[in-house]
Amino acid sequence: MVADMNSARQSILTRESAPFELRAVVHEVALLNEFEGRPYIRKDQHRRLKELSERPDVTIQIVPLCRSVHPGSLGDFEILSYDGGGATVYRELPASSLMTTDAEEVAACQAAAKTLSAEVTLSAEQSAAR
Repeated sequence: MVADMNSARQSILTRESAPFELRAVVHEVALLNEFEGRPYIRKDQHRRLKELSERPDVTIQIVPLCRSVHPGSLGDFEILSYDGGGATVYRELPASSLMTTDAEEVAACQAAAKTLSAEVTLSAEQSAAR
């Protein structure tokens, strides 16, 4: 099921209709992981991230290893923003997932994302150079 969801999300990145904007924050440690002794997987992922970062509608920023405590330390989250101003927060948990439109939760995650992007991560240009 998770693989199907990931494939569906990947297809959104290459579709020609319905423009989107993607802002991703990735901790540097995730880029250093080798998957079960198969370094080619990491290389393929790095290549794919580099390709995506060259798109005008995609911004990828890296949290450097030296920044271990920050608003993203409490767990991953995704903010899905819609035309008209609405937003949904999505979190994947070990045994389930959670989606909420609760204004307080959305505002807290938006504030965390803003802080991550402005104060914690490398710039998009610095991130692409890594």
